Amino acid sequence: MGLDVRELGPRDRSNSSDKNYSYEGRCMVCNGNMQYFFSKNFDSWGLTSLDYEKCDDCGFAVCATLLRMSDKDWETLNNRFHTEIYQGTEDPYNRAGRLAGQAAAIDIMLEHGLITQGLPLLDWGSGTGDLAAELLERERHMFSYDEYITPLVNRFSGIPQPESFSLVTAAAVFEHLKDRAELDAIERLVAPQGVLGVHLLIPREIPADPSWIYYCLCIVLFTIGKACADC
Repeated sequence: MGLDVRELGPRDRSNSSDKNYSYEGRCMVCNGNMQYFFSKNFDSWGLTSLDYEKCDDCGFAVCATLLRMSDKDWETLNNRFHTEIYQGTEDPYNRAGRLAGQAAAIDIMLEHGLITQGLPLLDWGSGTGDLAAELLERERHMFSYDEYITPLVNRFSGIPQPESFSLVTAAAVFEHLKDRAELDAIERLVAPQGVLGVHLLIPREIPADPSWIYYCLCIVLFTIGKACADC
């Protein structure tokens, strides 16, 4: 479906509680020490050099510069970055293919009763609502919720409440979170016996190579298998 990018913009956060994060050089997975890893030059959108740090113990890595960014500047950067993504026609991350696969998997889970249909489905960090749109084509309903972009498909009004959804998906979301509490809050939205669906890249090793495609603006967290196990 076609999207008018002029409609994109920050969602109404009047009902949201203020968030203030404080990154102090400790790993949000295992609480180990974070050490300097490497730096990358961006020279765009007011950013110059970004510093990355890595945990000595579990290998979890972060963009320390972005984690220390103020909430206001972080929201502005996210709005600009994601609006540019939706304006473009290229798909370097195979986003369309991933969305189609996710919709197919949800459809199969519903068909076989792996997801209860008594409670709604929610796509957290939905962007404009592309996953909900994919599911509509399969005659399935899913709400869309995003803190930085106003969804255009099945927008969830208000703030999602804990244990209210039979399925909560977070596709390519966790790597954009600035605090472990955000991850825990998403998990709490899932009802008892519900399902949390997560999609993220988990490489064997996190390279100290600034040219790696995943080192792009607005991605702050990078995890490997050991770090996931420690979660």
